[in-house]
Parts: sequence; structure tokens; C-alpha cells
Amino acid sequence: MQIKTIRSLLCATEETREYLWNLFVSYSLLINQLLERLPRESEFANWRKLGRIPKKAIVAVYGKVLEEDESLKGLPTRFYTSAVLSTGYTFASIFAIQNKLRARIEGKQRWLSVAEHDLELAETTDFSPETLREVAAQVVEQAEAERQREFDARKNRSGQPLPLMSVLFQLWDKTKDPLRCRAIAHLLRNDCQVSLEEEDPEKLALRLSKKRVQIERLQEQLDSQLPIGRDPLGDRTEKFLKEAIAVEADPEEFEAWERSLSEHMANLSTQLKTLPYPLLFGSTDDLYWSWEPEQQSETTRPASAHTQTSADPSTQRKPKRCRTRQRKKRLTRRISVSFKGKGLSHLHLRLYCDRRQLPIFRQLVEDSEANKAREKKDKFSLALSPLRSASLLWVENPHASGDQSLPWQTHRLCLHATIDPRLLTAEGTEAVREEKITLMNKFLKGLEDADEVQVEEQLSEAEQAELLAAEKNRTIATKRNQTTLTRLQSNSPPPRPSRVAYQGNPDLVVKVAFSREQIVGVAVSDGFQPVLDYRDAESLLVDLHVELLEQRSLKLRNQPERLRKAKLNAQETKASKPKRTRYKPKISSRQLQLQPYRLLKRWRRLKRKNLTERQAEQAHGLYRQSQAESNLAQYINRLLARNIVDLCQKWSAGSIILPEFGDLRESIESEIQAKAKRKYPDDDVERQKQYAKEFRMTFHRWNYKHLAECIRSRAAKVGIICVAGRQPRLGTLREKTIAVTAIPPKPK
Repeated sequence: MQIKTIRSLLCATEETREYLWNLFVSYSLLINQLLERLPRESEFANWRKLGRIPKKAIVAVYGKVLEEDESLKGLPTRFYTSAVLSTGYTFASIFAIQNKLRARIEGKQRWLSVAEHDLELAETTDFSPETLREVAAQVVEQAEAERQREFDARKNRSGQPLPLMSVLFQLWDKTKDPLRCRAIAHLLRNDCQVSLEEEDPEKLALRLSKKRVQIERLQEQLDSQLPIGRDPLGDRTEKFLKEAIAVEADPEEFEAWERSLSEHMANLSTQLKTLPYPLLFGSTDDLYWSWEPEQQSETTRPASAHTQTSADPSTQRKPKRCRTRQRKKRLTRRISVSFKGKGLSHLHLRLYCDRRQLPIFRQLVEDSEANKAREKKDKFSLALSPLRSASLLWVENPHASGDQSLPWQTHRLCLHATIDPRLLTAEGTEAVREEKITLMNKFLKGLEDADEVQVEEQLSEAEQAELLAAEKNRTIATKRNQTTLTRLQSNSPPPRPSRVAYQGNPDLVVKVAFSREQIVGVAVSDGFQPVLDYRDAESLLVDLHVELLEQRSLKLRNQPERLRKAKLNAQETKASKPKRTRYKPKISSRQLQLQPYRLLKRWRRLKRKNLTERQAEQAHGLYRQSQAESNLAQYINRLLARNIVDLCQKWSAGSIILPEFGDLRESIESEIQAKAKRKYPDDDVERQKQYAKEFRMTFHRWNYKHLAECIRSRAAKVGIICVAGRQPRLGTLREKTIAVTAIPPKPK
């Protein structure tokens, strides 16, 4: 399911903004207290293994916080609910990252131990390479058979076979024969394949050093501190600054201060976020949408000079109309949003958004008004509302004037709404309805199949009360879901626009591969021919709409002569404000075709300039920060994504395979540091850093993650499925693109 987040500004009076800012500051301080106290609880280790903190535990801790700090009481209930949600999401994400890091460390340590043990066996044994390859081929056959046998045994539970590398590690643990151990190690070092090339000892030593550096870096990330929260009042920053500059006259205290100076400077360099935490709305019915009359300012425009001097209407001269400027349509009403809950329901904030998001908000208002006008039995389920969740947050106002110093004057209120794009069309709504009905029937069937609670006399009163409470909750859940199912089956939301769904050939796939030199490669493939069409970055960025480009070029070549003369006259007179003309230079159709690709060359020139001239400009105080390089790269990513999706539509491909690199950045950085350590001794740290810096500059700094997100977003608008894939490490870009394979989805 593709989820999209749209952003809009909220307009309110200064009193409302001041009221909300004070609430947000207290709310952020409450979250800071929760983030500080939860790791000190005795059950924190069990929560870490569980992967989340139960809601009851967070509620119990924030109850203690409210008892100790009276200033945090009196907040609206929505802020307390949001604090529990935000804290739970924060720790759940941290636990997931730590579990992932721990699994990666264990896997790399296991691979490193196998490789090191194989080097020890190589010193005590003298097996020939041919013998190792023969035994390795037999081990591969045995591993495939073992993999298929385990897949057949647990097919009903997961439906996916074990990775071949996991099976090889299992065989390694069971094997005692040195020849078979060396054959398995040979397979593990060569991507589970028999390699016919002789292994280079230097490359193997570099690879082992890279693994050790990776383990060290991952261990540092795993041992990193837990979140410390935000600093909306600036108290922590001021405290860190005082600790860093506080020097006592006593020599012993000065030595202690000098020893802890590095820690103080690290705290001082930590950039704490000063904006309050966003307020989370996790349900569809937490927001109320309505229309509000637009307040028009009644200002009279002064009469023009010709209307004042001339009384005869026939002699009056009409002002020239600017044809390039469109008349602004005056709005009579504006969308307003309010929030559910005591302390917030009286606020009505006007919404300002872009014209691309306006139809979505209009649909939310229409759905809300239609559901409100219906009787209770005719209301449709809010599961068919496009809005899934929302968040209210503060952002900096870049256009704030200098005389404004209060935080609610220098910041804006924003609303981030999470939308399910499928529910914006009639066909997508019907698909979601069928999906929800299936899930509801399955859930209700599970409740019916559950054993009825029987209160036995042997149980204590507390256990009997717990069983009765569980039965009551099950009854309430059954009634609530039965009502939702009835509304899904019988009631429909207001009519929505129709859009024909994309129908692609499931046998045709578009494979995408990323490269450090050529950015991206795309290949169209089916089950019979590996390559039906291949494109690289250059061919993707060349515009193929030849007829349209020729018409545009012809229009540019046939500019009126008077406009050319006007431009020449303006250049000759060198006027301070030359008259604007519509003249454009002559451009051929071929030049128009190559314009997008030349943007890539322009980005490379900007990158080279920033790398070579930025340091000198910073030394002389002439450097000005610019986003030209990153903005141009983002625009090129959007062009590439659009052309890749157009290629899919041209061939009617059913899906796109995008490679997932995972820890690619970490792997590159570990390799750079490993090369630096091998080139210079461990005691020469400065040379290692300089070598790593120079080597890092030669690497391609393209944002492949953003490119993949652009492709997914563009494909979701059309209805094309994006599948995760695996890209090989070796080969040319064309060979890598052809060899990209889809990763089987994980079982739910």
C-alpha cells in the first residue's frame, strides 16, 4: 500500500498561536521526561527483547511524572495520548534498529570466524584448488537438496525457502572434515558459488580488514546513547555551554575539567532540536472538516487619473490589459479544520494548501459533510476515508520580519495529512472495500472460534476478574467490528472520480541497477529473452518526443523581427531596466533533445567546483551556502523516474525491480578505512584521515535512495508494482542490470 503525506499551512489568530505554542512546549517537556525515565525501568531489558514498550507501562510512567511535576498538568487529553504514541513509536524504532544492528554484527562475526579458520587450515593442509572446487560443487548440491527438504517441511508456515548461505553455515557447524570445511569456506567467500579464478591474498586480506572495521563501526552504533529529546526552551544548550567554559582556579578541579573537556565539547556540538514535538492524530475521526466563509477586506481602490479628468465616457481611454497575467479568482469560502477533544475543539484553523492538494482536502470536506447529514444507519465506514492519520507541528517561518521575536510569531503551524491514494478513485475504493470486508470476516471468525471463558472455582478472585474483563473486551470488539462490517457492505461514500487501473503484462519486468559511474541502468526483460530494451542514464535523459521538439524549435526560430530588434536596442542603450521581450534564441530540435542530459553535466561541474573551490572560499570568508547542487540532483532524479515509468508503460510491464543495498554506505566507508589502515600504520592517524578524505572525494555522491523513492512514487501514481531486488557486485552496468533478481517477500 502506497501512503502519501501532504502538507498544508494553518492560519489562526495570534492569541490562538500563543495558546497552542505554550501547550506544545509543555507537551515536549513531558515527552523528554518519558524518554529519560523509561530506560531506567527494571523491565526495560525485556521490552528491548520484545521490540516495543507496552502502552500500560508508558501510561504508568507518565502518571508518576505528572505527580512530581505540577506544571505538566492541565494539558488537553489529546496531548497525553499523543505523548504515549510518540514515545512508543520512538522506542519501537530504536529497538528495531538495534535488533537489526545486532543481527548484522552476528552475521559478520560468523563469516569472519569462518574465513579466519579457513586461513588457519590452509597453513596446515595442502589441498589443490581443483580438489577444493570438486568438493565445493558437491557441497552446493547437498546444500540445495537440504534447502529444498527444509522448504517442503515448513512450506505451510512460511512459504519461502531458506537462503543458501544459511544452509552453508549449518553445514559448517556440523562438518569436522578439513577438506569439506575449506570447500564450504570457499563457497561462503564467493557468494555461494564455485569460483574458477585464483584468490588474491591481498584482496582477501583487505576484505577481512574491511569486515573488522564494519564490526567495530556497527558496535559503536549499537552502543550509542538513547534519545535525549528536544530542547524547546534552550535550557540544555545553555547548560552545556556553561559546563564547557566553566574553569575553576583550583589546579585539581582544572585537571578534572580538562579531562572532561572532550565530553563537554561533544555535548556542545550536539545540535538539539528546538522545535516542539508534533501532535499526533492516529485516527480518522480525530479531525473535523468544514467550509468557512472567506473574510474579504472591504478596501476601496482610488480612481485612476483618466477617470478623474475626463467626464465623457466615450473619450475615456481603457487601460491596457496584461495578457500574460491571469486574473486571480476571488474565493468565497475556505476549508477549516478543527480537532476532537476538550481543550482543542473550540479552535477552528483555516487551511492553505497548493492547488495540487486542494482536490484531496475538498474530498475530505465533502465526505465529512455527507456523513454528518446522513442518519446513523446510513453512515458509511470511516475505513473508506482517504485520511489515515495526521500530525500538527510547528515549522520556522522564513519570511518572518525582524521586529517579530516571539516564537509563535516566527513559526508557522502546519498540518501533515497521511493519505491512501487508492481511496481517491472509485475503482480503488471498491478494491479497499473488498480488502477490508475480507479482513473483518477473518477477524470475526477468529473471535467466534475462540473458546468461551469459563470461570472456575479454583481460580482466585483477581484471575476471575481478569477473565471476565477479557470476555467483556471480546464482546465489545465483536460488536464494533460487526457494525463496521455492516457499513462496509451496505453503505457507500459519496461518488468519487473514476480512473482506469493500469493493466500490465506480469511476464514483463523492468530491472533497475545503480552504478557509481553511470548512475542507473534499466533493462526490459521477460521469461524468454533477457533483454528486450536497455537504457542508461544518457539515453533516459534524452527527450524522444521528436515531433513536439521540432514544433517548439520552429516556433523559436520564427520569432517576430520586431522582438529581436527590441532586444538589440535594449542591449545597445544599456538601460537600467530594459523592456521585457519574448525573444528567445534559435535552438535546434537536437539541442532541445539534449537539454535534460546536459543538466547531468552541469551537476558534475557544480560538484567539481564545490569540491575544489569551497575550502579556499571558506578560508577567505567568501563561501556562501547554496542548494544548487542538491536541488539539481533531485530534479534529475525526478526526470529519470518519469522516463523509467514511461518505459514501463511503453512495454506494458507488470512490475519494476529496484535493488536494495541495505548498508551500502557503511560498506563503502569501511572499505575506505580498511585501505587507509593498510596503507599507513595504526599510529599514523592523521595520514589515514587524509587518505580516507581524498579517496572519499573520488566516490560518486549520488543519492540513490532518493532516486528509488522517486521511482516508487511515480510508479504508484500509475499503478505499477515495485519489487525489492538484489544486484550483483561484479560486472558491467549492463550485465548487472540483466542479472538483477527479485527478492522473495517475507512471510507475514
